[in-house]
Amino acid sequence: MADDAAELAQRLVEAMVGIEPGPALDALAVHRLESLEPEEAACVLGELVARSRESEPARKALAALCRALLGGAPESVEQRRAIRGAAAALGLGAVAALFTEAKPERELDEERRRGDPAFASLTLGHRTQMARLEPDRDRLARLAFDDDPAVIRNLLLNPRATEALVVRVAARRPVPSEVLAEVARSRRFGNRRAVRRALALNPHTPPAVATAILPQLVDGDLQEVAASEVLHPAVRRAAGAVIEARKK
Repeated sequence: MADDAAELAQRLVEAMVGIEPGPALDALAVHRLESLEPEEAACVLGELVARSRESEPARKALAALCRALLGGAPESVEQRRAIRGAAAALGLGAVAALFTEAKPERELDEERRRGDPAFASLTLGHRTQMARLEPDRDRLARLAFDDDPAVIRNLLLNPRATEALVVRVAARRPVPSEVLAEVARSRRFGNRRAVRRALALNPHTPPAVATAILPQLVDGDLQEVAASEVLHPAVRRAAGAVIEARKK
């Protein structure tokens, strides 16, 4: 199966290399995953993890596949479980580690959720509309402290939002895990290295989200995740597994 996986991975990389990150690439990733049996998908992911250290096209394909598996739909959850089971059975520890179902160790209580006091009297609908359309970057920066994922989802679509602002959202502590999941799913910012690094190093990021991000990180970032004492053990183990897989 190793030879078949290498060929499938190469064909997938070639199919994706000329497509810019966005809806078209996401749709292709979903289609390719749906065409693979769980065992094939596990082997292809393992092949891409091994190549991702030195190959930008491999990292791009791997990122697209991980995004597809983070879609949040019931079928993507079942697919993740099937691939994880296949990877474990095949001895692909680095791939199995990417699909943890561990719960976050740090959750933000409803009573502790907050936002900018200046917007406290506004309804969710009003804040959501402001986040999507607000032209003033200072006000947009204040909206970035909102704890409702719907507000952050719309902020990420605002043309005035910058990578620096999104990194601040991704690095916030404490912050609801749902907010960080929205950042990870963003087609516009989810593929930015600084954003991925901030998410992976945030103890409030859901482990299932953090582990899916890990293969897209460079070795230095992975080593930082593996050595962190504040992250979930499943995330640290997965980072170590990816590092080892890249050495082979």
